[in-house]
Amino acid sequence: MRYIPTVIALAALASCATPAPQIVTKTVEIPVPTACVDKSLIPAEPEAVALSLSDARLAADIAASQALKYHAWGRELLALIGPCTK
Repeated sequence: MRYIPTVIALAALASCATPAPQIVTKTVEIPVPTACVDKSLIPAEPEAVALSLSDARLAADIAASQALKYHAWGRELLALIGPCTK
């Protein structure tokens, strides 16, 4: 009987114990200013080409050539603006 108050007191003290502090890592993003792209560095857009409707093979060749020009133009633009984006 004499041990019951001691056990109750120890249980009460154990329930008040605080957990150990935890280390929490957080990422804080800081905006970094970047320079604007100079207009003189921007490549000119490829000119539009009218496709010939009389010859399908010629039209396909012209369209493929134009697609390659637009692809190269887009890659140049992406290289210019890449450092400015997140």
